[in-house]
Amino acid sequence: MAERTLSMEAFRNFGLAKDGDGFKPSSETLILDRNFEPGKAGGLVLLIGENGAGKSNALDAVNHFAWTTDNRFIDKDYTIISWNTECRRPRITMSCTCAGSLSNKQKFSITKENGGVFSFSPEAENSATSVKQKDLKDRLFSNFFTLCQIEADTFLENRYTNSRPIETRLNDILNDVIRAHCKDLSADFKIDISSCVYPGSEAYKEFLKQVQSQIMSSLKLSTQEIDRIKERIWSVIREYMDFAHRQESSMYDPHKDMYERFVNEVYYKIGNDLRFFAENDQFFQYRTNFKERFNIDLVGKVFEYKSEPFSDKDLESRWTNISNSRLFSALFKALSYDIAIVEDRYQTYKQLGGYGILKDLQEDINQKLPKVANDFNKLYNSPSKYSFEIDLSKDEIHFLIRKGNQRVVLKNEATGFIYFFNMYFGLLYDGSLKPGDIITMDEPATNLSVPAQKELRAFLKDFAIRNQVLILCATHCPFLISPDNLDELRIVSCDENGIASIDNEYTLLSKHSKATVDVKRALTIENYQIIKPGSKVVFVESMEEYNILTAFKKVLDIEGINDIYFFPIGKVDEDEDIAKLMDEIRRINKQNPIILLPNGTAFKRIEDYCQKDAKSRNVLVRNYSSFINKKSIPDHSIRTLFVTDSLCLKYGSYYFKNHIPSIKDSLSDKTRDNFREIFKKILNDIDE
Repeated sequence: MAERTLSMEAFRNFGLAKDGDGFKPSSETLILDRNFEPGKAGGLVLLIGENGAGKSNALDAVNHFAWTTDNRFIDKDYTIISWNTECRRPRITMSCTCAGSLSNKQKFSITKENGGVFSFSPEAENSATSVKQKDLKDRLFSNFFTLCQIEADTFLENRYTNSRPIETRLNDILNDVIRAHCKDLSADFKIDISSCVYPGSEAYKEFLKQVQSQIMSSLKLSTQEIDRIKERIWSVIREYMDFAHRQESSMYDPHKDMYERFVNEVYYKIGNDLRFFAENDQFFQYRTNFKERFNIDLVGKVFEYKSEPFSDKDLESRWTNISNSRLFSALFKALSYDIAIVEDRYQTYKQLGGYGILKDLQEDINQKLPKVANDFNKLYNSPSKYSFEIDLSKDEIHFLIRKGNQRVVLKNEATGFIYFFNMYFGLLYDGSLKPGDIITMDEPATNLSVPAQKELRAFLKDFAIRNQVLILCATHCPFLISPDNLDELRIVSCDENGIASIDNEYTLLSKHSKATVDVKRALTIENYQIIKPGSKVVFVESMEEYNILTAFKKVLDIEGINDIYFFPIGKVDEDEDIAKLMDEIRRINKQNPIILLPNGTAFKRIEDYCQKDAKSRNVLVRNYSSFINKKSIPDHSIRTLFVTDSLCLKYGSYYFKNHIPSIKDSLSDKTRDNFREIFKKILNDIDE
């Protein structure tokens, strides 16, 4: 198994410790994925904590691993708890600790240090391939710098009025790079320059497709690098074309400030991005090596999702405003279709007439929309299939959604669909989501009703597992949390000095927090009932027992089983722990709770305590041997209830619980009978 974690040292209010009268750097760890392996990664993690505890700080630490051209820590990343020099050097580390199928207890880490510098453990391999890659990329960057600088000067000096020299120069440069560094590639990039009037033309898209195909196949550059280079190629050509258009329609010469703006927006914009690749080549190489070895990306892409809901009004726009429309901008990017083409056709229609111009464009766009709809349906995974259509009227453009043959009105759709629609066209539309990626969300669903919050949580969990991505949410919403999903919780709390710590497992005897009290405070609902009245509550020793027993609620068909809830206790070391445990139990359920433990020291100590303590005499203490035939269960631990199918727990109890729908058919009848007997005993014991 493999586990992915994030460690923070001297980052804001994380990773500090008291040291006499002062402070020193420490390390605080957030567990992200408990099963970080191909086919097994993905899930929902909920960060909860009081306001100011540090939930958003933890999200921002993860967001620092997003693909960005600015790697430096910002002012607020430096702690204000201590001004000691050692405490003013933030470090954040993304790690994968591998065992079993990946390797033998080996840890791989990428650390971001002060100044935005990345370091690696173990060190990135410096293979011949990586040297060749870096050499080629350096040459590619140099050529792009030259292109931007020389062409900008030439363009202004000679008053060029068409974009063909730029297309020709770009084509020649990339051919030269490929010939010089990939001698095994004999084919040049051949395109019909005369047809490249628009960057969105078919010839231009074919050109970009060939660039991506040949470079990716021979250099193994990351998709992120290729995508960014493509975007910048596009912006260069668009900038030249816009300038040419202004030249044709203007009778005066360009001013000096126009030249400066041109250089700043094109030359330096591209230069900074490409320089980022050059300076952080080792970062991408390390990720590439890890992915080639383990078939999953250690960091992947990190998407910071800020929900800006779309409404039915957003599904239409005047043609003069489509460039400013979030929805239509996302839609045309998903189609790889240049909005400038749409605007140009409308301008032509307005000047010359002929509505057929718009109808031809409409037909062309609608022929490409099924690809976007297929991607949308695949990610949403609904029995109902959605289709999309564009309608171009004389002044407006309309985006139509259909479910089967029925027209869809957004406000009438289910919460899960609306949220996914917002997430798709606000984040996922470019098809770049891959296994191992991370989506961060700060306070989602705050404006949703209680049923909608519950529906959203179910959707996010299902989406994350199906797509093998991690969704990390900071939340105060109590209805995003369920007693059946305590494994998703990470509790953030602060001490008296404002130093934050994280409990990665919710147990009643949590390391830093007063479990139930802190959860209620974190959700701002101190009087909130965690479970509904009349439910049957069972307290078990570990998260493993909690995960397994909660999973079997989805396997067994027993009347009343969904009214049973399990809570993990944690490690009992001293009598003070037992007293704290009883207080926590009374906060959750005062009427005949049951404690179910393996036979051992903890069981005997708790049983004795409950017999002596008058307030705890209503607590029923049981072990597995009192529930199951002793002859068939030799040591009375929960794992021994799996008779011939112990491999179901090969990847741990967290994986078992979250993937029980696909695992349950492999469970033997004897195993089912053992757990069926436990649940029936629980129901009978509590009812008595």
